[in-house]
Amino acid sequence: MQLTSYQIDAILSSMGEGLLVVDRNCNVLLMNQSAAILLKIAPSEAVGKHLSDIFLFYEEKNGPTMPATSLVESAMAQLTIRHIKISDNYYFQDMEKKLFALSMVVTSLLVGDEITGAVIIFRDASEEKHIDRAKSEFVSFASHQLRTPLSSVNWYTEILLGEDVGKVNDEQRNCLEEIYHASQKMVGLVNTFLNVSRIELGKMAIEPELTDLPEMINNAVAEMAPPIKEKSLTVNKHFNAEVPAVRVDKKLMHVVFHNLISNAIKYSPEGQEINLFLDLHGSNFIFKIADNGYGIPKAEQEKIFGKAFRANNIVDKGIDGHGFGLYIVKSIIKGTGGEIWFESKENCGATFYVTLPLEGMSKRDGKSILD
Repeated sequence: MQLTSYQIDAILSSMGEGLLVVDRNCNVLLMNQSAAILLKIAPSEAVGKHLSDIFLFYEEKNGPTMPATSLVESAMAQLTIRHIKISDNYYFQDMEKKLFALSMVVTSLLVGDEITGAVIIFRDASEEKHIDRAKSEFVSFASHQLRTPLSSVNWYTEILLGEDVGKVNDEQRNCLEEIYHASQKMVGLVNTFLNVSRIELGKMAIEPELTDLPEMINNAVAEMAPPIKEKSLTVNKHFNAEVPAVRVDKKLMHVVFHNLISNAIKYSPEGQEINLFLDLHGSNFIFKIADNGYGIPKAEQEKIFGKAFRANNIVDKGIDGHGFGLYIVKSIIKGTGGEIWFESKENCGATFYVTLPLEGMSKRDGKSILD
């Protein structure tokens, strides 16, 4: 049994999501009723127009306008499915210039083996965005409440280990050290939750100061000396001496470098090499870190910057982690005017790239990121 054109029209009209079909030049071929309601434009008026004339979206609320064509053209060129999730902080604007949180999927339209256009399915995710913000506020509050008792546990454990209130025997010392290490791990996790909530609530402070980037990277590597030695890894540095000092927030950049270097170490087998590069890239500096580790499975690469995401090949190996590191790194880089991307193949390692303008970061009031 084949559907009639009347039935197909009825199905499209009854969809809860907005649907747009465009040709290779991003001219609108079809618009369903939900898309018309969301964008505040009649289908008869939209058909034939260029997508950018009816569908504008922003990387963040009140941020720079981004033509929808960029994502659509990318999906068609790479024959991929492009997802925009609530956590990506994109907003679309209707014809009355009202902004809505955006959730969207873009897929190439294939006729035989030929790409003839793209299908865009999108919806207003404002309610979920509101719930997501409420969750972030709760996590922020709960994390703040946890920090005080955890600090007390750490402080009193240090006093006991230092024997300031009396001698401890070996068995007692072992127990106290277990308590101390566990509470330190919990403090790290609480700080991660606080950082995530500050980023998501737009409360991340930026305090730029002139910074020697090679020195900062060297310090981050030095902090990792124990696991580097334990796994017999070799870290090679390739720094362009012409990269000038740049005005960046030292805490934020430390979080970026620390996470990327830590991941390269954590996900590299013993005896491997890790290569660090710092160079000029037009009006930006570019930092690159390449390892020969476990890599990222192709099917999971789109999720790698997601919140609390860990690739299956890493989970299967039993490697410890919480899955927030790359999410925080991307949020910092995108929030300070930079870009981050990667190349990877499973069992062949991964290379991450970070670029930021040489003019540096712009100051912003808020709460500092916690190391």
